[in-house]
Amino acid sequence: MKKLSSLLLIMMLCFSAVACAKESEAVTDSVEEASVEAVSAQEPLEEKDTQAESKAGEASSKESSAGDAAAVEGTSESASASGSSTETKDKASSESSESAAAGDSVLKESNSPSEASSTEEAKDASSETAETVKEESTPEPAGYGRILFVGDSRTVDMFSESYSEIMGDVYNDITVYCKDGAQFDDMVGFINAHGIDNFDTLVTWMGCNDFGNFSQYGPYYDQLLAQGKQIVACTVGPTQDEYLLDDMDWYYYPNQNQINYNNSLLSWANSKGVKIIDLYSYISGSSTISLVPTDGIHYLPQPTTELWNVITGSLK
Repeated sequence: MKKLSSLLLIMMLCFSAVACAKESEAVTDSVEEASVEAVSAQEPLEEKDTQAESKAGEASSKESSAGDAAAVEGTSESASASGSSTETKDKASSESSESAAAGDSVLKESNSPSEASSTEEAKDASSETAETVKEESTPEPAGYGRILFVGDSRTVDMFSESYSEIMGDVYNDITVYCKDGAQFDDMVGFINAHGIDNFDTLVTWMGCNDFGNFSQYGPYYDQLLAQGKQIVACTVGPTQDEYLLDDMDWYYYPNQNQINYNNSLLSWANSKGVKIIDLYSYISGSSTISLVPTDGIHYLPQPTTELWNVITGSLK
């Protein structure tokens, strides 16, 4: 009996276990079906989500493409603008280059011979103006060129009351050679010392110490004229016989000797077309120039600047 009861109990337990297993299986199947249904229900959602994401991606891609296109367009426009700007700069640079080239052309034109000639003409005009001022301040005219003046003691007295000679000093742009007692040979020595090629015009105040003898001067002056030199000759100034000191002075320096020399000088000068400055007449008629009463040969006041001014004034 106990065995039967045990068997029944075991069978019941087995039945119960089987029932539980089936119920569990049914529950499991139910759960699986529910899970499948849930999964099945979720799949469309996922598909929808995927589609939505795909569409969103496509939209985003389109937006990205649009953005890229816009960016490309912007870049293109920027590049175009940059190109335009570059063209503008290039144009400006070109214009600048053309302007610079024009400037260079102007500079070159300003340095052209015609402009240089104008500049040289302006310089020449300026030089001529300076020469005009110089001529006003100094008596040397352009027509006489370089002037050499030669003379005896009376010439020395025009510049100094104490000198006995002047050798190559320059006064009013005129080179002066003179000494006390100078005669013809001294004059030739003055000219050689200065140099025959170093003057264009010879101005002379010679003859007082040559005893009225002009004979050597004429041929020598002719030689100078033949060499293209100009000559301007001053007549010998008067002496005053009653002031002469002794028989020697009476022999050498009587006023008649001065007149004789001057007559020969004037005759020669007229035949050659040579300019004469007549100091004899000027001194004879002057109220400001007088003879030294102790020798009758030299003039007062010393230095006799007035006589130098007469000579230079006659060269204008």
